[in-house]
Amino acid sequence: MGKMLGPDADTLRASPDIHDRHESSLRMARRWPLVLRASNLVPNRSKPLDAPTSKPVLTMDLISRTILGYTAEVVGVSPDDILSEVKTQELVLARSIFADIAYSEYLYTYCQIGRIIKRNHATVMHNLEIL
Repeated sequence: MGKMLGPDADTLRASPDIHDRHESSLRMARRWPLVLRASNLVPNRSKPLDAPTSKPVLTMDLISRTILGYTAEVVGVSPDDILSEVKTQELVLARSIFADIAYSEYLYTYCQIGRIIKRNHATVMHNLEIL
């Protein structure tokens, strides 16, 4: 055989190409859930911790409760109605006003506002664009 140009075969085997690095990243990512299980983190536990059966209750801070209360008072609805699933025009407007105040004045993120009013962050973004 002729002389090989470029790096020798041992060098090529020692440095994996991008595909091999990607494969090793995937293998490592598959191992992480096994390492980070609660039973592995808590010593002397015979079985893993049970997963929560329901979603955690969202506790609103004082600022968001105050914004919600003022918005409900101005629009003429109750704060519980603003947080409900009902999509009447006045409730949608109240949610948009709440989102605008929380975003512009108190620097809440779209995700934080969405969690408070039980909507997706994209819905919050859309409401702020049309307001």
